[in-house]
Amino acid sequence: MDNPSYAFPLISIPDLIEIITEWGIPVSEEDLAKPSAALVQNIYLVLLNEMAGIDISDIEAPRQILLNDLDYPDYYIEALTLQMLHYHIGRLAKVARIESFTMQDLTRPEGLRTRKILSGIHNVMLCMQQHDEVLEKTMKKSQEAPEREAQLEYELEQIRSKLDELAYEREAEKPQIQELQVKLRELSIQFPTLNKEVLALQEQNETLRKERNALKHRLVRILRRIQPLLISYTFL
Repeated sequence: MDNPSYAFPLISIPDLIEIITEWGIPVSEEDLAKPSAALVQNIYLVLLNEMAGIDISDIEAPRQILLNDLDYPDYYIEALTLQMLHYHIGRLAKVARIESFTMQDLTRPEGLRTRKILSGIHNVMLCMQQHDEVLEKTMKKSQEAPEREAQLEYELEQIRSKLDELAYEREAEKPQIQELQVKLRELSIQFPTLNKEVLALQEQNETLRKERNALKHRLVRILRRIQPLLISYTFL
C-alpha cells in the first residue's frame, strides 16, 4: 500500500460529494463509504477526460486492435478495458504522488483509500487550473503589451510636438520682448503705460516656460512608466 503520509489535504466527505457531483456524477455519503467498482471507474473516466483529454474511445480503439489478434475476444474485453484504465489512472496517481495504485482500486475499491486517491488527483487538478489561469493572464498581457506600447509612443509624440510648438512660440517672442524693453527704457518717462504691456508679455512668457516645464515633467513620468513595460515585453 502507499505511504500513509500524504502531501495533500484529505478532502472531507461533504466536499468530495459536491466535487464529484460537479463532475456530473451524483453520489451519496454511502457511495463514498462503500464505493462500487462501476462508480469509481466512471469517476476515473471523467477525471481522465478532464485532465488528460482521454475518453472511452481512446481506450476502445487500441483495445479493439488487441482483440482482433485473439481467438476469443469476448473473453478479454473486460480485462483489457480494466488494464488500460489502470494504466492511465496509474499515471495520474503517480503525478499525485500515489505510487501504489493497483487493479484492486478499480475492481474492489475501499472507501478511505478511494477518498485519498481522489483527494490527491483533485489536488493535481487544482494545480493545473491555477497554472492555466496564470498562463492565460500572461498571454493576455503579452497580447496587450504591443497595443499599450503603441499608445505610449503616440502620447510621447504628441508631447514632443507640443514642446516643439511651445519652444517655437517662445523663440518667436524673444525679439518682441527685447524691442519692448528698449522702447521702455527710452520712453519710460513719456509713456509709463508701456511698462504694463511689458509686464504682461513677461507674465505670458513665464506661463509658457512653466507649461513647457510641466510637459517635460510629464514626458519624464511617461518614460519611466514605459521602461518596465518595454523590458517586460522584451522578455515575454
